[in-house]
Amino acid sequence: MGGNPLSTIKDVARLAGVSPATVSRVLNDSAGVRAETRERVESAIKQLNFAPSAVAKGLREGRSNIIGVVVPDITSLFFMDVVKGLENTLTLNDYRLAICDSQNQAKKERENCRWLLTGGVDALILIGPMQEQEHLLELSDQGVPFGVFGRMVDHPNATTVTVDNRTATFRAVEHLVSHGHRKIGFISGTPGVTDGEERQVGYRDALSQYEITFRPEWVQCGSFSEDGGARALDALLSGPERPTAVFAANDEMAIGAMLQASRLGLEVPKDLAVIGFDNVRLARLVSPALTTVNQPRLDAGFRLAQNMLQRLAGTADPERIILPADLVVRQSCGCRWSSYSAADK
Repeated sequence: MGGNPLSTIKDVARLAGVSPATVSRVLNDSAGVRAETRERVESAIKQLNFAPSAVAKGLREGRSNIIGVVVPDITSLFFMDVVKGLENTLTLNDYRLAICDSQNQAKKERENCRWLLTGGVDALILIGPMQEQEHLLELSDQGVPFGVFGRMVDHPNATTVTVDNRTATFRAVEHLVSHGHRKIGFISGTPGVTDGEERQVGYRDALSQYEITFRPEWVQCGSFSEDGGARALDALLSGPERPTAVFAANDEMAIGAMLQASRLGLEVPKDLAVIGFDNVRLARLVSPALTTVNQPRLDAGFRLAQNMLQRLAGTADPERIILPADLVVRQSCGCRWSSYSAADK
């Protein structure tokens, strides 16, 4: 049971008949408090079900018990799942999150980082950062534990959690090839974002492996958004020869492409097979259900939070963590999907 948040150290002092300073010495197990006085204070603490403020405790230890988190888009279900994994772990250890939304702007992301660091957070975490590598290295030098999800940062103070984007994309495109597709388009994310670039490399690896000619016109930017996916599909279908399958570098673009295909009178997967990346909750609710690569978002948040806590306690060093990303087969690729898998939870 937690303590009573309405009780204060003054209430304890009043009930025990001592000064607030004496209560503080008892709480900190300081010397110089008589046994009888200590017993009265401890009895008052139990009667009031008093719990000392975690913030106050942190201030005494030179900490805020707050960890700053910066996300590109707070409305994104994908990013919020990572935050949920962070929060579930950190709150159990009396830490709270200060979350900033960068609205998909690298400049605003840098401003949010400066604001959090000025505010005295104990650690800083960036999810899907958009800044240049040099700025990430500068953040790693700020003297607090630094963590990143979605980018590798080559700095001794940076903990990074990523998935194997290249291999996962290779397997997804390989799956389309197994359905007989050789005309496969790619909808890319925002230029310069590491995840999207790694997935494009995986796409080209698969084409090369199966001796399929790479066609630059069949790579179109969708900027990681649903509307961008729709526009990218229009571009892919505008040429004299159309792809019969599309891999999109995230689910939002894949869903946008599917909706646009329907508006154009195309049937997925009969006329156009589609695979996405991320396995957001909406992926299994669209029709047909979206085949996609599952990113273990909650586990990513847990692993990152766990390392931050250990580093703050001085029991661990920064880590480079690469998580597996598995293909979740549903209907949009042309497979029949009738079972409910763990990835659909």
